[in-house]
Amino acid sequence: MIAEGTLSDEFKSVVEACERLSGIIYDHAETRKNVLDKREILKNIVKDNASCPHCASNEYLKYMALDVNEKGWKFNKYKCRRCNISFVWNRPNNPWDMLAFIDQLKADFMLKIMNNQVEEEEKMHSLEMIKQLDESLSTLKPVIEQSDLEAKEMERKDQQVSTMIAEFTKYLQIQKIIIS
Repeated sequence: MIAEGTLSDEFKSVVEACERLSGIIYDHAETRKNVLDKREILKNIVKDNASCPHCASNEYLKYMALDVNEKGWKFNKYKCRRCNISFVWNRPNNPWDMLAFIDQLKADFMLKIMNNQVEEEEKMHSLEMIKQLDESLSTLKPVIEQSDLEAKEMERKDQQVSTMIAEFTKYLQIQKIIIS
């Protein structure tokens, strides 16, 4: 009907609306894919470099499960096939928990220093460690915050697109009833 030019103005507007909606959907799908890819890369940034507590090797480790502590942090659980033991590697496996873990580590170091529980040499080492932890936090925190903002924006856009599709579907059903 479009090629023949016999399409009425009402149908032309419906076709244009469909084309605009499909463009919006494809753009959103591309944006969604990019955000999810970035978050997946961010999840894989933190490597726990686990090693068996008995043999101190990581050659024979097999990932078993995910363990969550009382603070809600996620840790990897491993089994050493050489020693035949299972253990939880007490370091976070994702950047979100890593931020809280680094803050906790800093607080522990500061507490030891404040309570004079360390010797002078260890105190200097602890202060250097705190400095390194601050540097790590300053690079990791903005990246995570940006990723979280993008994810929230994506979820908001998901809701908008879902609502738009539902409203357009209702409109098309109404038009079908009117035409019938």
